[in-house]
Amino acid sequence: MDIAAFIRHVPDYPKPGILFYDITPLLASPEAFGEVIERMADAAQPLRPTRIVAAEARLSVRGAAGPASGRGPGPGAQARQAAL
Repeated sequence: MDIAAFIRHVPDYPKPGILFYDITPLLASPEAFGEVIERMADAAQPLRPTRIVAAEARLSVRGAAGPASGRGPGPGAQARQAAL
C-alpha cells in the first residue's frame, strides 16, 4: 500500500514557506491507518519494547483535529479564517 498517497501536502500553511503534511486522510482510512500501525509494530518488534511512549503536538489519534474542526488546513480552517 502506498501510504504517501494518504498524506496531503499543503503549501504555505500555516504561513508562507512552510509545507504542511496533513495526515487527516490517513487517519480517515481504516486500511491505511492499520497498515501504518502494522509497519510501526514490525519495525519495533526486534527491539522487544515493554512500553511505548509518544509525544504529540496538537493532534491526538483519539481526538484528531481534522478540517471540520477548523483547526487543520482544510476547508473548515479556511472558512473560520475568512470569518475573522
